[in-house]
Amino acid sequence: EVSPGLLQQQWSAGSPGAKEIRFPIKIRSITVGVNREKLDLTDFKPTDTRVRLADVRVEGAGLPGPEPETSINVWEGGATGDWSDPAGWSLGRVPDETDDVLVENATLTATNGIAAGTLVLENVKLTVKAPELTDYSVFETVDKATAALREHALVVRIAGDFIVSGTSVVQPEAAELSGVPVIFRVGGDVTLDVGAAFDVNRRGWGWSPDLYENAPTPFARKRKRESAYTADYWTVAFGAGENYSTGGNYRYGTSFAPFLPGSPSGAYYSKATDPDPDLGRGPGSIVVLAGGTMTIRGKMLASPTNTSDGGTPSGGAIWLAAQRFIFGPDALLTANGGSPTNGNQFGPGQGGRIALAEGCTDEEIDEMLNGTLPESLLEGSDIAGVAVSVAGGNTPNGAKKQADGTIAMVRPKSKQAIL
Repeated sequence: EVSPGLLQQQWSAGSPGAKEIRFPIKIRSITVGVNREKLDLTDFKPTDTRVRLADVRVEGAGLPGPEPETSINVWEGGATGDWSDPAGWSLGRVPDETDDVLVENATLTATNGIAAGTLVLENVKLTVKAPELTDYSVFETVDKATAALREHALVVRIAGDFIVSGTSVVQPEAAELSGVPVIFRVGGDVTLDVGAAFDVNRRGWGWSPDLYENAPTPFARKRKRESAYTADYWTVAFGAGENYSTGGNYRYGTSFAPFLPGSPSGAYYSKATDPDPDLGRGPGSIVVLAGGTMTIRGKMLASPTNTSDGGTPSGGAIWLAAQRFIFGPDALLTANGGSPTNGNQFGPGQGGRIALAEGCTDEEIDEMLNGTLPESLLEGSDIAGVAVSVAGGNTPNGAKKQADGTIAMVRPKSKQAIL
């Protein structure tokens, strides 16, 4: 009798020998009868994904056990691949919300979204890219553009639990030109283990020489490269650096529900000829909205690491929602602004935004996403139990310290009163 929590199944072995059982789900406890002797394995780590047994026998040997309620879909497409390639999956099709999904030791890119029942990543680099907008007329005003980016956000839907383990790195990548974000909606628990991370460095707004054709709106900003490269570059990023020597800022959106990506500095580079064409690109946003408990033992990084002889990007955004948060001693949340390393005359970036919502309903989360803090909720500025940083950048001599970002902790007013 094997009881892995979300999946209950019986296995029998017709003859002695080793038997491997794979679970692409979180194992809460497992009890196995070995030669009719009970072996209780209750201390399994919650991220173990396989159990190897020898000479397994159970009552009713030879009878088929009950079918699982969900299918198991395992990535078998090699070390690198496209999430949307049906040939890469054990079931011959792209996973959907009825599948328990397991990916191990691979680098995958998803450009058409992701859906899963439960999702376990072990030693995986997963990049989820949002599509660009096709109508840039929405960038006439910040409010109109924010509403469009919210409406067109790429939503990753995981019906059950989401486990990120080993050395896995999840990279939600906003659309570089229009800033369309990626939002993770998880029905169950979220676990980010030690050694794993969400990292959105250089995954936010950028510059492009091609944007003019699509966005000749009053909001689009034009910049001419201050060197031998004379191509006109454009951006619609809300807080982009005013010129080559200035940093980005993040003073748009709301403090309690930051879902928009970070802003680029003014120090863009030629896509065609420069060795580091994304140097000025801002960090993206990490948005994970869970229906259960969120356990964070790893890192969530929305700080730019790009260094420059010009301005540097702003910090990005982290918005997490869960019924309960658990933090390990190594947990870290950062959305710091960038700091130039070469020259005290260049501008650093402002700090970004970090917000947590604990114990809120789905309706309250949706209202926050739409830009309004419900009357039933209270916003504080203290996130306890985890290292959090939204520091503004600075020049090497400390003369141009930029403004820090914002930190918010949102809870129901009734819970705040108890605390």
